[in-house]
Amino acid sequence: MTFQETHISDTTRSFINTQFQARYSMTYHCGIVSFNPSFILSDNMMPEHDRMILTKVTHSSHAFAPFFILVLYAPASSGRQRQQFFDQVFELLHAQDLDINFDRLLITGDFNYSYARSSLSSQTSLQWISFLEDHFYNTLKKDGLHELPTFRRNESIFSTIDYIFVSQAWCLAVMASNLHKLNASWTDHSMLSVTCCVGTSPSGPGLWRGKPILARKSAFQQYLQ
Repeated sequence: MTFQETHISDTTRSFINTQFQARYSMTYHCGIVSFNPSFILSDNMMPEHDRMILTKVTHSSHAFAPFFILVLYAPASSGRQRQQFFDQVFELLHAQDLDINFDRLLITGDFNYSYARSSLSSQTSLQWISFLEDHFYNTLKKDGLHELPTFRRNESIFSTIDYIFVSQAWCLAVMASNLHKLNASWTDHSMLSVTCCVGTSPSGPGLWRGKPILARKSAFQQYLQ
């Protein structure tokens, strides 16, 4: 589960740790929490930037190949700041010292720009937009939800500014997507969710155990045939 606008305190961090025994990575602006002990999150690979978290997800039993999750919370008040922010994200993702497999990358967050607005070039970075269009898939398109508002305020202001993207190589692995409207007293954003098959184990079929005595039984031999 990922979060934006967390404004998390040390007390909240402690609560998450003691109440859920969860693995997590948090900054002041965003966060990611794994409630499954088998899903192991690496340390934040972009620790110097509090509006983004990049983590590598592995499985304790190697049930799937590692994948990456990038969580973003873009500046809300200035189009110029958003342009600079997404230019920076683009450059960081392409840094030589960051070993990322884009085919196994999921990008999620509050981007604070909408594809429904005509002046997209003034809202965000065009090289970022091109990067997403060329290499990624908006998962809410799976169930035709990509044009529904994800942000509402006072039932008079609404827009689609929250997204979950997966790589084009993963688009067929998206099994379902959903948009959940939450209590307005909690948040003015909806919760986005996606069900995705992250792959099969790279280590083969594993080990099998059986009783040798079964091999002597004719019924069992016939069943195997």
